[in-house]
Amino acid sequence: MSDSSEQFLTAEQAAIKVLADLERLKSEIEGYAEARVQLDVAGQRLESLVRKTESLASTTIENVQALNKMGMPEILDRLKGIGEAVESLQLAHTTLQDATSVSAESHRKMLRTITMVAVAAAVFALAAAVVSLPVVQAMLAS
Repeated sequence: MSDSSEQFLTAEQAAIKVLADLERLKSEIEGYAEARVQLDVAGQRLESLVRKTESLASTTIENVQALNKMGMPEILDRLKGIGEAVESLQLAHTTLQDATSVSAESHRKMLRTITMVAVAAAVFALAAAVVSLPVVQAMLAS
């Protein structure tokens, strides 16, 4: 082989090596670009979390200040008021249950009375039919 052919082959091999290195470098850069996108997303989520945490901390501070301002006696008075309201609701519930059960019992008694009256009316009608049967038979015979 001639010198120019060897130089050409050497240059071609160098070009192939440079091309392979460039492909590897391109792949690495693409990996970095994807990592950057993921880091941006993580940064945005972190910023959102920080804002929410700041808001929660602010609200917590306001609530603690309000509780400190109210003082323990007022808090206990309010808790006592809530307890009394619950007891009142329980009493009203019990009263309503009692009224409902009395009403249901009254309805049952009324239903029994109506049933008894209906049975008595049916018996009376049957008895009247039986009693009138000879009269009807006599009328038909004549």
